[in-house]
Amino acid sequence: MGYRISEVERMVGIPVTTIRYYDREGLLPNVARSEGGQRDFSDEDIRLLQTIECLKRTNMPIKDIRRFSHLIAEGDGTLEERRQMFYERRDVVASQIEGLRAVSRLIERKCAYYDAAVTAGSEAVVSWDDTSVREDSACSSAGAPCSAGALGEPCSAGERPDS
Repeated sequence: MGYRISEVERMVGIPVTTIRYYDREGLLPNVARSEGGQRDFSDEDIRLLQTIECLKRTNMPIKDIRRFSHLIAEGDGTLEERRQMFYERRDVVASQIEGLRAVSRLIERKCAYYDAAVTAGSEAVVSWDDTSVREDSACSSAGAPCSAGALGEPCSAGERPDS
């Protein structure tokens, strides 16, 4: 016996409406049905749901997730294609992470700019070019940018952020 949809919702934290959507979209091709037509999820279906959620968080299009789900259903003959899909996802995620790091550096610098402007009481006396992230800035973190980098690159080991 498998799991009912409400049990799956509690187990994996995916709303029932989303699970039903995934099923309608063909992302869960092997979900069994009871005689009454209710979905009957296996442990394998639950693992697939968790993988689908992971892929969604990487902004993978539904059509590609559907393709992946169907490749699983086709069996071992599709292992290479599935592996390639995950290598591509890895590259996409690495690019997303680098983009977010650049965004984070800019936000850190903006925090330092506005910290200086609030302290001075005016933006008129604060220069963007002179703005660096202070160690005690509300926006700074352990990897606080140093003014040495173009957009405030993270400090190297032992180096302290400008204050």
